Amino acid sequence: MTGPAPGGVGLEEDLVDIEAAAAFLGVTVRWMRRRVAERAIPYYKLTGRLAFAPADLRQIRDASRVEPARRP
Repeated sequence: MTGPAPGGVGLEEDLVDIEAAAAFLGVTVRWMRRRVAERAIPYYKLTGRLAFAPADLRQIRDASRVEPARRP
């Protein structure tokens, strides 16, 4: 699912498959499939295959960031 779109007109980013999405987030494909089943993460279903937008994956990653504690 990666690679340039035909003509590349009007597309910001290509969608990635579940394996690439899991690798980006540092989780297993099983974890991704569970979250999809729970509808806990945004995804696309194209011809029976799951696809994910890189912008959505970055948002998921950034939402899990933990800031360091400040010392008094």
